[in-house]
Amino acid sequence: SFYLGGLNGFAAAVTAHLGQMVHGEGDWVDISLQECAASMLELYLPGTSYGAPVQLRTGNQVRPVWGIYPCVDGWAGAFCLERQIRGLFTALDDPDLEEQRFLDPLARLQEPTNSELLGKMYGFFAERTKADILALGPALKVPFGVVTTPADLLDAPGLEERNFWEDVELPDGQVARVPGRPFPGFGWRSDVRLATPGEHTDAVVKDWLA
Repeated sequence: SFYLGGLNGFAAAVTAHLGQMVHGEGDWVDISLQECAASMLELYLPGTSYGAPVQLRTGNQVRPVWGIYPCVDGWAGAFCLERQIRGLFTALDDPDLEEQRFLDPLARLQEPTNSELLGKMYGFFAERTKADILALGPALKVPFGVVTTPADLLDAPGLEERNFWEDVELPDGQVARVPGRPFPGFGWRSDVRLATPGEHTDAVVKDWLA
């Protein structure tokens, strides 16, 4: 959502700047990260804004190449555009997938083909760990992903390298590791202490009633 918000914010800011150059008056840019992310959920087509046909929602139809599945040590998934289907099928290593009904994007959604592919996806993920699946992604250019747990995140090398975590003091003197700054380079307090439950209730209620 941060990337999408930045992209849309940049486009809106440039538009407002050009408008100021032409009309002599600027504008207020207000971007919702939630709306930016929500716009990507189904068939995001920027061309729609420029006269392309409006794409309807697909509802609750299951798309096997775009879903989350149980794996050996948790949950993982694939999120494939059409250009990535061949790589996905290479990973599945199933000769049935060479049949035209699996290769054709419209035929693939029809029954029983859709359900058969769903079964193959369940079988593929059930035999592999999250690490196995992530390793296949770059090799085959397939957008595999995993559902990370808090423990996974605490051990993630990328977050450690980015200094994402902050150590803050608990009321009892212990130290807890918590998510830190979303963007590097910003000023940040290093003397943060977590409040005890109810510590600020009176002040908050007082301001609210004022």
